[in-house]
Amino acid sequence: MLFELAQSVLSSGRPTALPPVLVLALLLLWALLIALSRRIRYFLIQYVGDVAAYVSAHTVSKFAEVREAIQKASSTVARAIYTALAKDGRSFAYGKVIVVGHSLGSVVAYDTLNAMIREDRVAATSYHTVARTPLLLTFGSPLNKTAFIFRTQMPEGSELREALAASVQPMIQSYDLRPAQWVNIYSREDWVSGPLEFYDDPEDQDTGHQAKQVQNLADPDATTPLAAHVEYWGNPLLADRLAEALFG
Repeated sequence: MLFELAQSVLSSGRPTALPPVLVLALLLLWALLIALSRRIRYFLIQYVGDVAAYVSAHTVSKFAEVREAIQKASSTVARAIYTALAKDGRSFAYGKVIVVGHSLGSVVAYDTLNAMIREDRVAATSYHTVARTPLLLTFGSPLNKTAFIFRTQMPEGSELREALAASVQPMIQSYDLRPAQWVNIYSREDWVSGPLEFYDDPEDQDTGHQAKQVQNLADPDATTPLAAHVEYWGNPLLADRLAEALFG
């Protein structure tokens, strides 16, 4: 109602017909709505749009080349890290590799880690990817939503988790092919993220498997609607989990 009244006052060209205080309040409301719409538009383009472009399933999509370039670049970096040798030429330079991804970066990190595990299984010399990756840390992650998009492209009645596993994702195919920990930090005020529910079998009672299931942690300090998506960076929860993985 206030929005409609503001439109009426501004379009009439006679703002003095109302008390000055009300006119000022309406102008401030109008400015706030413009600022909010610009913020939402930026958010949709910067984050939601990027995710939609990356997960577009069609190879003829105009985003296919962009997606392939991202995957190639991330695989090149990951391969360089996992295959780097120490000065002795026999042991690996990095005994422990922690994989961290925010927003679309978490999708790229998940894809890249799966690719490294696949490559590790067929390589003449094993990189020991799983054993050397104690933690996959995702935050602000749309992986649950991308799994949902994947489901919409499946035949009706198909089991989502089984289909994901069949699509060459070893981290779903077997818990033995998953890092020791997968921690996912999310916020209910973050429109992009959410708990990752499609990547585990809730009925699996195997203790070893349960230890490797996704740990979904709600960030109590990411509370600003919309802006929560980038608040994780400065909050204790992310820093604590990283410190724990790095220093035990």
